[in-house]
Amino acid sequence: MTDLAEIPRHEPENPYNYTNVELAERKKALRDMEKDYPNLPFGWLEMVYDWHAHQNSDVVKQIINQKTFEGPSYYTLKNVVLAEENEKINKR
Repeated sequence: MTDLAEIPRHEPENPYNYTNVELAERKKALRDMEKDYPNLPFGWLEMVYDWHAHQNSDVVKQIINQKTFEGPSYYTLKNVVLAEENEKINKR
């Protein structure tokens, strides 16, 4: 019979080498983000948190001040143009 003490415990991945305090802060932040953005996949929330945690604060401030990600995306604009072109073709 195998002694239970010999069975290794699962060690969660920590590719960014967060400390225990940072992991607790991350867990709390992700829980809050999950409540605020229930329709987004959890992996996306993790990706955003990790990006922000490892980004220079000047870069984040620049993105916010220049409103870099506000408004329609490139792909939304591209779809609008394609829809207009299809409409023109269908009218012929």
